[in-house]
Amino acid sequence: DCFSISNTDSLNLSDSGLNGLIPENLNQLVNLEFLDLSGNSLEGSIPALQNLTSLKYLNLSKNSLSGLIPNEIGSLINLEYLNLSKNAYTWSGIPIGGISGSIPDEIGNLENLSYLNLSQNNLSGPIPSSIGNLQNLDSLNFSINFQTDMLTPVSGIDSIPPEIGNLINLSYMNLASCFISTIPSEISNLQSLEELNLSSNRSLADIDLVSIGNDSASSIFCAIFELTNLKHLKIETCYLEGIIPPGFSNLENLKSLYLNANRLSGELPNDLWRLENLE
Repeated sequence: DCFSISNTDSLNLSDSGLNGLIPENLNQLVNLEFLDLSGNSLEGSIPALQNLTSLKYLNLSKNSLSGLIPNEIGSLINLEYLNLSKNAYTWSGIPIGGISGSIPDEIGNLENLSYLNLSQNNLSGPIPSSIGNLQNLDSLNFSINFQTDMLTPVSGIDSIPPEIGNLINLSYMNLASCFISTIPSEISNLQSLEELNLSSNRSLADIDLVSIGNDSASSIFCAIFELTNLKHLKIETCYLEGIIPPGFSNLENLKSLYLNANRLSGELPNDLWRLENLE
């Protein structure tokens, strides 16, 4: 029984054809620092792994896990890499099954995290304010987390807290295909951000939090224009209305810009043509 080997510090069983439940006695490997069970057919809920406090790397992606993210995840205070993505399968872009419920507040205990991926699941509700504690975070991906009624998105991960502005080392943020309807002005603090994807958030058309602008497009862009290190920006299929306001000249490092499938009107701002790095 490998779970009696308490000195094991690394366990990689990725892409190994495993099925069934993740065994509870995995929690006995108290010296474990690396655990990769990705790319299998594991089912059921994520067990409480609160004893694995030495764990730095946890990858449970590409399985068929369900249920809630356990609150005990907050006990893994040495985690640097957490990947729970792709536990839902997709049908016409809609996530089916997967991990559900809300993102627990305890995620904010993982202050050593540099990589956090919860994409392609069935999570809903707000991103917790405790996310602001993760100041070492470099990559955040919560994309493809929404629920539908008759194929129309009706809920999902739905708001970004002002504390997101604390993530000063964040270079990648993907919130595409959620149900985001609020973007705080504090997003402008993310001066290390190089890639931002907000695509396929139809609820952004009803945005109500960013203070500047008379329409959804102006409100969003006025915050984004402060992100001077941004290289890649995607805001496709969000049903944004109004004109594209001037301000693109602030984004002098921008290489790619995707605004298709919106309801924008008016002329393109002149300063858009000043973006010499745009491909």
